[in-house]
Amino acid sequence: MRQATRALVGFLFGFLMLTTAGRAADGRLAGRLVAPGDRPLAGVEVAIEALGLVTATDAAGEFALAPVPPGSHVVRLQLGGFVESATVEVADGAAAHLDRELDWEEAFAETITVFSASRRAERVTEAPAAVTIVPAARIEREAAHGQLPKLLEFTPGAQVTQSGVYDFNFNTRGLNSSLNRRVAVVIDGREPSVPFLGAQEWAAVSFPLDDLEQVEFVRGPSAALYGANASSGVLNLLTRRPRGSEGGLVRLTGGEMSTFNADARWAGRLGEHWWGKAVGGLRQSGDFTVSRNGAAEYTVPCSAAVTTDCLPQEAVGLDPLDDNEVAFASARADRYFGDANLLTFEGGWADVSGPVFQTGIGRVQLVDVERRWFRGNFATPHWNFLVAANLRDAPEQTALATGNNLALDEESWKGEIQAHQDFAGGRVRLVGGASYRDDRIDSNDDNGRVRPGLFARSRQTLIFESLKTDFSAFFAQLDWSLSDQLKLVLAGRYDDSSLHDPEFSPKGSLVWGINHDNSLRLTYNRAFQVPNYSEYFLQAEIRPAINLGAVPCFEKDPATGQFVPCVGRPLVNLEELCALDGEVCGFDTDFVPGEGPEYPGLRPAVEITPDTLLLALGNADLEVETVETWELGYTGILADRVFVTADYYRSENDNFITDLLPQLGTSLGRVNPAFGPLQLPDGLSAERREQILFILQRILGPTFALMSNNVDGVPILALASYSNFGSVDTQGVDLGVDWAIDGRWSLALAYSWFDFEIQDSRPGLDRLLLPNSPESSASASLSYVGSRFDASLGYRWSDAFRWSVGPFQGEVPDYGVVDLIGNFELDEHWSLGLNVSNLLDDEHWESFGGDVLGRRALGSVTFRW
Repeated sequence: MRQATRALVGFLFGFLMLTTAGRAADGRLAGRLVAPGDRPLAGVEVAIEALGLVTATDAAGEFALAPVPPGSHVVRLQLGGFVESATVEVADGAAAHLDRELDWEEAFAETITVFSASRRAERVTEAPAAVTIVPAARIEREAAHGQLPKLLEFTPGAQVTQSGVYDFNFNTRGLNSSLNRRVAVVIDGREPSVPFLGAQEWAAVSFPLDDLEQVEFVRGPSAALYGANASSGVLNLLTRRPRGSEGGLVRLTGGEMSTFNADARWAGRLGEHWWGKAVGGLRQSGDFTVSRNGAAEYTVPCSAAVTTDCLPQEAVGLDPLDDNEVAFASARADRYFGDANLLTFEGGWADVSGPVFQTGIGRVQLVDVERRWFRGNFATPHWNFLVAANLRDAPEQTALATGNNLALDEESWKGEIQAHQDFAGGRVRLVGGASYRDDRIDSNDDNGRVRPGLFARSRQTLIFESLKTDFSAFFAQLDWSLSDQLKLVLAGRYDDSSLHDPEFSPKGSLVWGINHDNSLRLTYNRAFQVPNYSEYFLQAEIRPAINLGAVPCFEKDPATGQFVPCVGRPLVNLEELCALDGEVCGFDTDFVPGEGPEYPGLRPAVEITPDTLLLALGNADLEVETVETWELGYTGILADRVFVTADYYRSENDNFITDLLPQLGTSLGRVNPAFGPLQLPDGLSAERREQILFILQRILGPTFALMSNNVDGVPILALASYSNFGSVDTQGVDLGVDWAIDGRWSLALAYSWFDFEIQDSRPGLDRLLLPNSPESSASASLSYVGSRFDASLGYRWSDAFRWSVGPFQGEVPDYGVVDLIGNFELDEHWSLGLNVSNLLDDEHWESFGGDVLGRRALGSVTFRW
């Protein structure tokens, strides 16, 4: 880690020299371009051709060019066939401003500007990756449902798998799972995932959906810029800045499943250079989730005789029952230094109770979860400095399979520095940066049962002891315009961590601009996925603990040499047997002399704690998963009205991290060798050792082979763990068409095909190495947007596929879902909305073990000012 830190410092120092050398007297040009009605114009090309400087306006219509030498400069503004010029004067070291209202009838496709593919603004046809956006206007029309992943259900390549009202897995390009984390999610630079799992908690999104300025979805490995767990893509969520989105909103939503949602947002000027916004909301609803106590809503309940294609039974019912409650709030303050430098402070909070989620150990219900976050950011034309905190306190989470509480207290702190600079008259662009993250995980439950330990007893519920880890990285991307039509993109990232060996993630891309609106690209990416804390360090009880302090007593008959029942002593405490030799074994960690079961005529019973845990265990020796991908893609804007994206990819995926597997009984042998056969203390006599082992084998039968020792030596039953195995080749096609038929009607079509072939596995494990994804999926939506009324009708279809994740193994039949959305403006302030998911009430499940999903119809009323 020290070498990595030195490299980070050296890299940043060198970059600082490059970006500041010789620029003391240069100025800059910044501004905002809007259409009539103060509607932002995104994707406008802003260029000072004499200097070779060019950029594009972002989703808010803002742009910045630097360095600009002092003097008079002609600025060209272009959007499709519209071109306009302006002359600006730039003073020494000062900022010039160019704000314009342009009465251009822009084609929607021309305005598509993305940030995520290169960590800087560029037109989507110039991006070195497959990128799809969901613009603010569409988000605003759909925002009432409050379910963020549903915004992406009709985007090419998106796999939105719903298991409950708030339980979603968002993925792309196959290899799906419960609590999926192959697509990195970023909100304004911060990472909102649950640190322990690396997955998203969509119920805890702390803003109304129409506070989003733009949603960008990058398909394909993106570790070269975003690091671990961007092995399939990146979902970048950009919220609205207060300046440019002034005003307020209050919306009330209600409907089926006893739903009541309330959203509020305000943004405005706070002072001469200050702008701010505040948002808040409430979500109350039922859910599709039902209890599984001796029942199954589809297939059959699992039993000793039926272990697959069945629903695992649970020890406890839902509590709260059919009652989701979510509350959230956040606030932001922006301080502008001129138009080009922006200092931002913001923070948010969310409280979640009720939703149920599928996990590798069964379903878990969130009973009391509080999320808090903070972000500080300072942005200049060439530099961006970010500090962010992601805090999660979950004192009550119920594992429905056992009834155990899974308390978690998590903190993740991140700092990141990024810079970019143009060279050679704008033909070479360099983006680089560095990041550091510190995570702290604790699963102590102050009110929980004391867990056994030889040296210290704790109340940890999910891990053996609290964890502290760190991560550091530096990254860079070089864009080199080899000619007016051909661009070379090279990128790489070095990641180091206390959890894994250093990893380097390279990327190379050639982008051929056929013309201004059409491009082809050939891309190579290498990415990796790090095991999450659960896969590394899990210690979760998946069955009730057993009591080895009161077991049948056997002793060796001196005459025969065979073990026979003890005379006059039917039961024995195994810890008492160890104590006879002066040893502590850990079968009963609070044992005191004289403690034991009741023996007739000898002594009364003393309560004995069940101290032998039956655990699912993490594997600290796991290696990272890797993926290498070649991709050929086309992005085009046809006739100023049709946006087309077509991508073919082929990937090699190695070193998969399994879901929980039985510790014994597979072709992998002992899945986690760190938890080998039970070891008794060396100080035990041979006779005592033989006696204890005989008793254990007699009472446990075949499960005796699972007896092991925890990290402190306490005996446990190691039932399941994780491992690495397998190699799979995948390939697929993603197609998307967005056609603005005229100024009111539009049509969106998407299709994805996915195929996989196992190259290296083990006998009997092929059924576990599944992509959990359909071979084919498609969607279509038709939308109408008028001056006061808008409506859209969409249809999504998925092919049938098999799902195999932990205890959930079974078939997902093909399904098709129709969604309807409509809004009507009563006047400039009031509007009504209708949002119906699964209009035809086609009951289906999208992951095996997930809920049966039906219709959810909502109506809303909104007041804006």
